[in-house]
Amino acid sequence: MRLPTKPLLILAACAVVLFTGSSLLAQSNEVTAEAIQAETQIPVLIPDETVLAIESPLYPEIIHTGPDGYYVAYGFTENCADAGFCNYARVQGHRIGSTVSHFKPDSLDELITERTEVLAEAPHISPDPIETVTLSDNSEGTVLPWYSYANPGNTEVIFERDGIRYLLAIEMAPNADVISMANSALTPSPE
Repeated sequence: MRLPTKPLLILAACAVVLFTGSSLLAQSNEVTAEAIQAETQIPVLIPDETVLAIESPLYPEIIHTGPDGYYVAYGFTENCADAGFCNYARVQGHRIGSTVSHFKPDSLDELITERTEVLAEAPHISPDPIETVTLSDNSEGTVLPWYSYANPGNTEVIFERDGIRYLLAIEMAPNADVISMANSALTPSPE
């Protein structure tokens, strides 16, 4: 009996990815605003990683870059690829109206409505409310607190600048932590 070779090769490739921790996503050993800016046409905002300081190391990984946006995840392990079980934080930016968006739905009002409905049903929710805040550059941001069913959820701050929507998120964080994260991304670092 002859075994089919193509399915075995696919299975072997999946096993290599699963057991070696390799990721098929775009990766970078050094995630900097400059490295991302080389791949996108929108202004890149990356937080100061000291704001994300926790007791274990974080591994930033570029999940997506393209002319209309970018997506960086910070995981507890290398090659986390923004998986729920090892993801801690994320930063996203995209041109509003772009067809390549990691924001679903695209409307900020719809995002707020969706989160309000989820917060009313989720078994575990943040004690913090949905709130509108003024960020360090005087732009207005909306903070959407975390919720959880089976996996921990993210607290997110979303704001728009010059036709670009940005989202910065930290897993199960108080609203104040994501506001600090956003402010660190908006504040130019001293040279």
